[in-house]
Amino acid sequence: MRTYEFAAPRVRHLVADCLRTGVGHLAPEVSLTKDLAAYPVELAITLGVEFGIAMPERMLDRVYQAEARGAESPPFIWTRVLERGRP
Repeated sequence: MRTYEFAAPRVRHLVADCLRTGVGHLAPEVSLTKDLAAYPVELAITLGVEFGIAMPERMLDRVYQAEARGAESPPFIWTRVLERGRP
């Protein structure tokens, strides 16, 4: 099983739980922020905790600031996931 096949259903269920909605509402044409009033910082923290991903505070601050300004879309942030203990 590829990583995507394992992670995608878990991510969908986590996002649905976080938004207090059904997985069926998470269709590709649905905007999490516009249609479902999602808070990107809350989603990032939820997913980070579930998958053991530490996100630097500065990244979360950029997303939070974009939310507070009412930005059309959150900032694009690159990250990589490494095995525990590897730099």
